Amino acid sequence: LAARVGTNVAAGDVNGDGVDEIITAPRDGGPYVRVFKKDGKAYGAGIWAFPRNARGSFDVAAGDVNGDGKDEIIVSKSEGKSTVKIFKYDAKKTLVKEFDALGSINVGVRVAAGDVDNDGKAEVIVGAGKGGDAIVRVFESNGKAKKIEFYAYAKGYRDGIDVAAGDTDGDGKAEIAVSKLGKQSLVKVFRYNKANKVLGEWTSYGAAAVGSYVAMGDIDSDGKAEVVTIAAEGGAPYVRGYEKNGVFKKSLNFYAYGKNARIGGDVAFGAF
Repeated sequence: LAARVGTNVAAGDVNGDGVDEIITAPRDGGPYVRVFKKDGKAYGAGIWAFPRNARGSFDVAAGDVNGDGKDEIIVSKSEGKSTVKIFKYDAKKTLVKEFDALGSINVGVRVAAGDVDNDGKAEVIVGAGKGGDAIVRVFESNGKAKKIEFYAYAKGYRDGIDVAAGDTDGDGKAEIAVSKLGKQSLVKVFRYNKANKVLGEWTSYGAAAVGSYVAMGDIDSDGKAEVVTIAAEGGAPYVRGYEKNGVFKKSLNFYAYGKNARIGGDVAFGAF
C-alpha cells in the first residue's frame, strides 16, 4: 500500500500470543486498517473499516472487549459522523458492533480502550473531535454508554481531544488521560468515577502553541501506567513520558523523527 497519508497508530495482542501487534489507520486517506509485527511485516489481511471510497481521518485502538484473551480492533471516524466500529481480527474480520458515539453531533471522535471498572473486559473510550466540546464518553462493547461522562476542558474549547487509558495506581481500574489537540498541549489524567477527580494536569510542551496526542502504558515495569505524549500537527515529533501527576520521566524523552519536522505524530504503547 503506497500512499502519503500519515497514520494513526495503536498496539494490541490481536491473536492472544502474549505479544502485541502494531495497528495503523490512515490519517488522511481511505479507511484501510492494517496490522504489523514489530519488524514491520504485515500480519494478515487488512480491514476496510468503512466503504472503500470513504476519505478522511480514522483513529484506531485495541482492547479485549469480551475477555477472550484477544484484543479487538476499534476504529472511528476522526471527523464527520462519530461512528465507532469494533472488529475481531479473525479470518472474516468480523464486525462485532457499530454505534454513533455522539449521536447527531458530527465532529468525529478519537478512541481508546481500557478496563475502567475492573470487570476483566475493556471498555471503549471516546473523545470529541474538532468542532465539538471536549466531552469524554465510555461505552460497553455492545455500544451502550456508561452513565458517567464528563467534559475534560471548559465548554468552548473545540479544537478536538485525544484519549488514552491505563491503570496508573495498580487498582485494576484504568484511569483516562486526555490531551488537547490544538492551541496548547494541556494533558489531564482523570479517575473514572462520579467525581472524575483530576490526578494530574500539565502542558507537555510548555508554551508552544501545539497540541499533543497521548498514550498510556507501564514504561518502567512498576505495575503502574505512565503517560506518553507526542506533539500534534505543527509541532516537532517530540516524545515525552510523565507520571500520572505530571512529573517528567527523563528516561523517555526523544525525537521520533527529525527535529525540524512539523508534521505531528501519533503514539501508542505495546509489549513487543
